[in-house]
Amino acid sequence: MDPVTVATGVVAALVPYLAAAGTGLATKAGEATFAQCGKLWALLRNRLTGTVAQGALEDLHAAPSEPDVQGQARLQLRKALTADPDLTRELMALLPAAETEARQAMQVTGNDNTSVQAANSTVTITKS
Repeated sequence: MDPVTVATGVVAALVPYLAAAGTGLATKAGEATFAQCGKLWALLRNRLTGTVAQGALEDLHAAPSEPDVQGQARLQLRKALTADPDLTRELMALLPAAETEARQAMQVTGNDNTSVQAANSTVTITKS
């Protein structure tokens, strides 16, 4: 899978996790997914290096619902995945389980209306 698709899926899975993490809203039904997202987050915190990449993660943690913050996190993650194929494989192994409850997310950005939709383990990117 290409780095753009993996980065998009990871950020889409992490946004609800990070938003709920500070509130303790993990329900019994979602505890396994919540734990899996925690593993995703821990892996990123340990493997992404550099001031800009770490800053993007800190910003995502502080404001997970902000589209610009999500975009910066995707960009930095894409760069890291391009440079480290092993990280791509590790994230792909964690991603399906982490996305079981993050069923759908849609974000439209830019003047050309590029849309990224993540549903379960399928990520669809369209440009209209």
